[in-house]
Amino acid sequence: MEKPSDWCVWVTGLPGSGKSVISQVLLDKLREIGVNAQIVSSDTLRKSITPYPTYTEEERSIVYATTVYITKLLTQNSIDVIINATANSRLYRDMARKEIRRFIEAYIRCLYEERSKTRKDFRCT
Repeated sequence: MEKPSDWCVWVTGLPGSGKSVISQVLLDKLREIGVNAQIVSSDTLRKSITPYPTYTEEERSIVYATTVYITKLLTQNSIDVIINATANSRLYRDMARKEIRRFIEAYIRCLYEERSKTRKDFRCT
């Protein structure tokens, strides 16, 4: 039986909630079972697109539109994608939902007091 591919999961949540850690753990687990996947990080893209970020709405729109476009290209070429991005507006995730055939959003819920703790004692749900 052929494995389903061409999917994207957008890992979203507040800054410091553990999106990067969770995305990397997910990628490692997927690769262990032979899934061809890639993380697309808005922070990494932002550094390339805007080396001195201002986080204006215009800049965010450019960064998230680029994130969605790259993800769409990857999934169209049988590379599954984990997007690691806060995406403060649902508009950005809805854009991905329209453009990417198999899309799911995973919101990392984390109490304010638990955010940005060291990775070894990370306790968010």
